[in-house]
Amino acid sequence: MKTPELTYVVTSYNYGNFLNENLESLCRQWTIEAPFNIIVVDDGSIDDSINIINSFSKKYKFLSLLTHPGNKNKGLINSMKLAINAVETPWVAFLESDDFCKTRSVESLLKKIKDEAGLIFCNIEPIGLKNDDSNWFLTYVPRICKKMLELRANVQPINLDFLILTENLIPTFSCTAVKTKLIKEADFNSPVPEWIDWYLWIQICQKTKVSFISEKLICWRQHDDSLNRKKNIFQYLRKYSLFRRKVRQLLVQSETDNKCYKIAYLYLPTFVPLFIRFIKMSRFSGFKSVLNKLIGRLRK
Repeated sequence: MKTPELTYVVTSYNYGNFLNENLESLCRQWTIEAPFNIIVVDDGSIDDSINIINSFSKKYKFLSLLTHPGNKNKGLINSMKLAINAVETPWVAFLESDDFCKTRSVESLLKKIKDEAGLIFCNIEPIGLKNDDSNWFLTYVPRICKKMLELRANVQPINLDFLILTENLIPTFSCTAVKTKLIKEADFNSPVPEWIDWYLWIQICQKTKVSFISEKLICWRQHDDSLNRKKNIFQYLRKYSLFRRKVRQLLVQSETDNKCYKIAYLYLPTFVPLFIRFIKMSRFSGFKSVLNKLIGRLRK
């Protein structure tokens, strides 16, 4: 059997109703020719999650369960750190416990990691979208996909070191794989916990190129319990300002190309990057459409 190059990390908290579909979608793709590991971190669930994960670990020797001491609930960031510290393969990929992957998604990813990129992400297919969630998705994910194709990130690795500062270009943890060394070196202390993914990708994109898989390999589930589903405009602006300030501090201490240019961008008033993002969305979906969708989402 070949030595595994990839470990999938699944973090779960009270998502027992999704775990069977999630883990089965991964486990059925394991082969002797293309082996991989799976680490599942249960973050103190009080439903039947532990029993489900244990049933899979008994059946599949490449799957292991991690918990916090005393099976305490420590949150997503601490669960991620626990898993990352246990990864021993050169690459780590993520699959959130309420999502699942399509057939041949692992095979496609294992082929792509032979590129010179240090971070890879794929297109996603939504399931369970409702009204405003659908509106948000359609103004974001297809636009990001189109941008990556324009940049030919599906053909060769590209630099996203500046573009990733303007907005999170990677829709979800579930569509991402990264070199283990890069994420182990990253700072996990995001000032906005629910934006931990963007915080990590900003750091990693300063050090490596990015590749994109245009095929929809991940089924991404949006539902009432999803992070970032509800937004209050004043809370959002406060978080966004705090986030940009912390990223600016990181870049000051880092070694990155065009450092002064990036820091100057992060010194701009908060409304400037938000306005730029609004213009990008409007060009893709139309001004009135985007305005109505944003108003509807911020009223939630």
